[in-house]
Amino acid sequence: MHFAKYFAMVRMVLQNRVGVNVPRWRHGAYNLKDAIAIIAMENLIQELKVKIVEILNLPDVSPDDIEVDGQLVGGDLGIDSIDVLEMVIMIEKDYGVSIDNKELGTKVFATLRTLAIHIQERSQRLPN
Repeated sequence: MHFAKYFAMVRMVLQNRVGVNVPRWRHGAYNLKDAIAIIAMENLIQELKVKIVEILNLPDVSPDDIEVDGQLVGGDLGIDSIDVLEMVIMIEKDYGVSIDNKELGTKVFATLRTLAIHIQERSQRLPN
């Protein structure tokens, strides 16, 4: 099957069944590795949204309420330093990635996207 058709089919399945938003394929814009990276990142972001709601016990927040590029700590979600410690433990346990100093933590926990990028770049348990 031609890559463009395959990508369109995968995109449709991800958007309709999983709710993952994948950009349209344009000739020369993506190769298979790029497509896999986009899909893996979107899956990781969705997974992190669910885990954040669960481990921080945010009853009035759904995973869809968490903005990918919104302020993660100190923002509308009310995430504080104790919550960050819980997330650090979850990230180390689930992804094998440690965040071991305040400067790194400040950078990594700026947004959900920066957190996902940090995990994807460093986890041996995820495809890079």
